[in-house]
Amino acid sequence: MDLYAKKMVNRYEQIQGYSEREFERRFDAVRSLMKEADVDALLVVEGYWEGETQWLLGIENTRFCDYVLVGAQGMITAVFGHGFAALGEDIALDVRKMPWNKSFYPVHSDIRYVSKLDLEAVKAAVGPKKRIGIHNYGYMSAELKEALVEKIPGLEFVDISGKLHFISAIKSEEELFYLREADKLNEKLLYASVSMLKPGRTTQSVTKEMMHLAMELGSGLYQVHECIFCEGMDGEEPQFPASSAKYPGSVIQRGERYMVISETNGIGGLHTAIGRPFVVGQEPSEETCELWNAFLKAQDYACSLMKTGARLQDVYSANYKYINEMGYETNVQQYIHGIGYCYAERPYLHDRNDCGTSYMPLAKNISVICHPIVIKRYANGGARMSAFGVDTVLIGDEGAALTNRFPRKIMVS
Repeated sequence: MDLYAKKMVNRYEQIQGYSEREFERRFDAVRSLMKEADVDALLVVEGYWEGETQWLLGIENTRFCDYVLVGAQGMITAVFGHGFAALGEDIALDVRKMPWNKSFYPVHSDIRYVSKLDLEAVKAAVGPKKRIGIHNYGYMSAELKEALVEKIPGLEFVDISGKLHFISAIKSEEELFYLREADKLNEKLLYASVSMLKPGRTTQSVTKEMMHLAMELGSGLYQVHECIFCEGMDGEEPQFPASSAKYPGSVIQRGERYMVISETNGIGGLHTAIGRPFVVGQEPSEETCELWNAFLKAQDYACSLMKTGARLQDVYSANYKYINEMGYETNVQQYIHGIGYCYAERPYLHDRNDCGTSYMPLAKNISVICHPIVIKRYANGGARMSAFGVDTVLIGDEGAALTNRFPRKIMVS
């Protein structure tokens, strides 16, 4: 892909690079799901938080988009406002003059932009079936539900959140290209942090420097995410969680162990994540190396299980047992989850009662974060130390593979 031919959204920030064909692929996938659910209309409610609005509309300005209305055919409507228009007065927006991003432009001619949700348009899209697909059903306000039922008596809501999450989670060739570019960006940031994390500085100043560098390399919009936290003096107890209060203004000291995570987006708006433990100014202790090696085994084991058709909840249960059998503890943290248009896409581990994505079979080219935590308790049974790394992996037919090339080791800054 020739990036020089793509449009930059703002200086240092993002490229709107997806082709019209790519958006049409997404529209077709959504309408196939609608047909399967026997609905002629789909309403996406606040889809920004888990990436569906970005996926449907492109990366620009989706934080301000409250609803997306998709019919069985024709235009797709993006609504930039919570208001309802009962009489068809949806008020078109001039997208070229949106104040929060002057360089915005529509990504596809089949998308229209309005400031109110037109209930007449919803009624027309729903048609005689009186069934409407809802994405993020749990996010719907009581006011919206009441307004729709009043406008369309007998309306049936069909929650298709889980299946839409999975459709958008499977990355296309164009999306895989941008994921690789995001990995390159995050690799550069982790390498740069080796020279930043030095005695006398504060974690806050290092984080700000990493964020500035991320934006200069092409990250931006709303989710520039660089994270650094101290885990105490390496080789001494207690290490966790007593030292968490050191963030963000504390001064970095020689011998401290830190976790550094770069989880920001690259050009194209897609996120990946890389995280590694760092020891400041000296080699890591024997105990830290022991835990890190146990983490590597746990991560490799999880990746071997995350193949097409597997379920995240089964992967977690097997890996929990595996870590225990190595002689360590772990936790119930949601350490496997989707990543892409935001850094917490579904499928989610432990997503049992909402969309159930933890129990849906995985598919090839879903990108997820994998960071099992290995915990060792000290002899007194109270204090403990832990070790983990963070990597984005891509689901395949025979297991998951790491997408980055950053060294899988404890870094010394």
